[in-house]
Amino acid sequence: MSDCEWMFGDAASGSVGFTELAHLNPLRWSGPTSFEKAIHDLEEALKKGSRPILVKVPPGVSTTAQRFETIEQAIAYLQGEDPAELVRKQDAGRNEHVAVNFPPRTSANDAAARANKNELLDVLSEVKTRVQDKLGIVDFPMPQFVLIGSQSVGKSRLVESFAGEQFNFISGTLGSRRPTVLEFRNVATATESKWSVLDTQTNQWQHHPTQQVMEIVGEAHNKLGHSVSAEAIHVRVESNKCVDMQIVDLPGYRGFAQNESGKLLAQQIEQLNMSFLCDPRNVILCVEESGDAANLSSLRRVTDCDPEYQRTILVRNKLDKYYDDLSSDNVNKWLEGYGDLPKNLTKFAMTLPHWSEGAPPPAKLSEMRDEMDRKDLNKMAQLGANKKFLGMVGYGNFAAYMEMRTERMFVEAIGPVLTKLRDLEQSMDQREHELKDELEDSDPHQMLSTVRACGM
Repeated sequence: MSDCEWMFGDAASGSVGFTELAHLNPLRWSGPTSFEKAIHDLEEALKKGSRPILVKVPPGVSTTAQRFETIEQAIAYLQGEDPAELVRKQDAGRNEHVAVNFPPRTSANDAAARANKNELLDVLSEVKTRVQDKLGIVDFPMPQFVLIGSQSVGKSRLVESFAGEQFNFISGTLGSRRPTVLEFRNVATATESKWSVLDTQTNQWQHHPTQQVMEIVGEAHNKLGHSVSAEAIHVRVESNKCVDMQIVDLPGYRGFAQNESGKLLAQQIEQLNMSFLCDPRNVILCVEESGDAANLSSLRRVTDCDPEYQRTILVRNKLDKYYDDLSSDNVNKWLEGYGDLPKNLTKFAMTLPHWSEGAPPPAKLSEMRDEMDRKDLNKMAQLGANKKFLGMVGYGNFAAYMEMRTERMFVEAIGPVLTKLRDLEQSMDQREHELKDELEDSDPHQMLSTVRACGM
């Protein structure tokens, strides 16, 4: 059965390795072909290096072509569209890592779907803020991602990558000391990013210039001095460069304290973060530096609260530092963690944007993010990484996984949330009737009538 067709996306500008790939017809459309054959041909092409790819599903002149910047992304897309592949994924179990880094869609249906997802995230976020946080209901069934990591491993750069732009919360030399809830909303029509802070007095989002948001957040941390607080500050980012998700950025773990106040602050941060890690509703994003998988300090902290890693996602940053340590003989073992990482642990390795300290970024952060994603994928592909492990590489695969898991988590939460809200409504109604009865019983005229009646 013919399900798709493809061609090289850079065919118009010439073709690298034309002779070796001539049998794949790189300068024109492949013609209708099966998903299986298209994937096989692309895997063969990948051996010569990654390139942009155009894909049509279904094949034909009436179908709009989807463009992918790498062959890996095109393969992932076809795997996601292939019914046979979907069945195999279901059979493989929930721990199979799937690369699903699709490009933005432009059709009305896709735009409507994204708008509906944004609306769902907004509604559930508002419910959480108003009901869970304000009423202090600790068993409210609202899931969330919590972000942990030591200082200097790239946790802040991951948050910036989610936002699609560079920023810096002005929190002084002591760093963050309270949770920062960041809501990212992808708005395809946005021409510039929009930043807002939740006003805890009015419970309304207040739009501010980006720099002012940085100062507001910084002040919320700085006013705590050498102490910490579990009271979060809420920030929302709307942009065409960010992902659709929400995270709670927790204070970074301190490695060394020079004095007693520093040691006390480090202990308080440990206790604060542990309260989030042990909450079974929270999915843990653990950021570590790529390298020796046996010595991951933040991941060790997770073990007590999530010993089976059912709700933990490991992000191994600074992958490019270890390019020279990798070869075709060890790349798959390295990506899997040389046996030091549990096989059921969801894990990704990537290089996040970085540049010389003190210097301005050489390009837009979103552009650097995408470029480093391509370099990671190309490098691992050139080393012959197994297709299964390529799905664990790069920011693009990670972001696609996070959006998918965010949607799944919040959709699964709708039922329990509605049930809890109905229970709250019933208990509030009952309490209202009880208060009315107490008010009537305490009314002076009613009390006088009762006393007179008893006296008679």
